[in-house]
Amino acid sequence: MIPMIYRYMIDVIIMIDLFGSCCCYQIIIAKTLKQLIEDTPEAKFEGEFPGYPSLRVYLAVMIPPIILICWIRHLKYLAPFSLVANFLLGICILMVVYYAFLYNPTLQGMKSATTFYGMLEFVGVSVFSMCCAGVLGVFCITNMAFIWPNFITLLVIWERPGLGHMNWKLWRGAILIIIGLFIFFCGSLVAILELASVFYKANISGNPDEKTIIMY
Repeated sequence: MIPMIYRYMIDVIIMIDLFGSCCCYQIIIAKTLKQLIEDTPEAKFEGEFPGYPSLRVYLAVMIPPIILICWIRHLKYLAPFSLVANFLLGICILMVVYYAFLYNPTLQGMKSATTFYGMLEFVGVSVFSMCCAGVLGVFCITNMAFIWPNFITLLVIWERPGLGHMNWKLWRGAILIIIGLFIFFCGSLVAILELASVFYKANISGNPDEKTIIMY
């Protein structure tokens, strides 16, 4: 009975991740395509110039290829694309570091340390940027990457083969679970503040910026 409960809980978390946060990647891809086609640094909801389609058109055009990709049942066929994506990601990181030192080689104006809240905000922004879907995404990424894998591992190895010398496997799992809870707290904090800011600009202040319009 208990294993079935854990199984259903994991299935629910995966469903929340797929339908609640991963779907936002379509918006990110559509905005990126819109920026490339219109040659603009910002992706406005409507066309940048007369005759250019809105963001909805890009989302609609993406539906057929996304459906075809979803029909792939064996993940091994997607492995080459993942390898290329990781390679491009590494290149992007190197480019960011290169231009950061190119335009500010002496790190002038950079703070050597930050406040405790600044550290929490940094962790939260990092998680928020990875999960791209606010609180839902933070909930999923912390549960699927930190909390549940370690919790299930401890349940499986508790009696056999055991927790190891001085229960080091227990300590390892507990530390990783605590890290997951910490990331969940930081990410949720930043996500809630960001959503509150968007809601305030769109509904209360009456002066939403372009970012607020797109997010809202």
